[in-house]
Amino acid sequence: MRKTLADPPPKKQMICLPDPIRKGRTLIKIARKTRLRQDPTVKFGPVQDGFRAAVEWLHACYEEGLLDPEALSQDINTLQAKLSEGNVGFFSAWRISNMGWGNGMYQNSECILPPSVDGQGAYMDRYLELVRPCGLITASCQHVEEAVRFLDAMMDTEMQADLYYGPQNATEGTGWRYNAENGKIDTYTATELTVKHAIDCNTQFFAPGAYIDNVYNLSPARLEKIAYCQMYDEAGIINTYSSQYLNMCGLDADQLATFALLETDINNAVAEAAADFVAHGVTDDSWNTFVKRFSSMGVDEYVSIYQEAINRLLAE
Repeated sequence: MRKTLADPPPKKQMICLPDPIRKGRTLIKIARKTRLRQDPTVKFGPVQDGFRAAVEWLHACYEEGLLDPEALSQDINTLQAKLSEGNVGFFSAWRISNMGWGNGMYQNSECILPPSVDGQGAYMDRYLELVRPCGLITASCQHVEEAVRFLDAMMDTEMQADLYYGPQNATEGTGWRYNAENGKIDTYTATELTVKHAIDCNTQFFAPGAYIDNVYNLSPARLEKIAYCQMYDEAGIINTYSSQYLNMCGLDADQLATFALLETDINNAVAEAAADFVAHGVTDDSWNTFVKRFSSMGVDEYVSIYQEAINRLLAE
């Protein structure tokens, strides 16, 4: 989460949210019990009091002209254009350096902690270093040995560096080279290019931290993100239980297929209501209607099945 410091500050500072709550992404969350002690209770996020408080606050910002009116409908390309032009006040982002928004954005911005009121506020998800399938060989593959050799070549350190950052010792665009002092890889930009010349296969970018630390000299963008994470951790706003547990709790194929269809309907319902709440406000009647809407959608069973699976996972 970042805010841009204008000099002098405008009378009203615009809030620009990237691809906001209209998508209703957080359908289920590992709920926070207290700020310091958290429990693995699965809850349906959109019907919690905190969700109502959030859309009420966004509506207040919308009414005061502090929220970009296009935040309810803009796509990522529109948002990127605004960020590139520096036409934002308060926004959230993974990081700000090395994002193509210009040095001005980086120099005139600062990272802030999400505010918390009466124990409610934004909390960061805990990211787990887990092995996840990337390159798969299907049962119908007729050239298994060749496929394994191909994947093995793809995972070579220098090959991955070429695919993601560009060629070794590049003289234009982006590239990488070995550091003469410590033998680790440095990534760099030789010249600006408008056409990407690397495949952008980023498996190595998300490799285990210990591997990255041994092979690469960390770029300014990575160091920037590390500083943010340390600040969030010290402030106690990183959840104890990661939402990634929901992806590793062992649901069977039938449950996953059923949930995939259900989540589409839930996403649409949450997106429609959230946009209306932000634009027109929330009343007790409109909120109760919104909450009751999910009773006939199987949400209680949805949450119950996940809770049972989480309990089994944590007991192992």
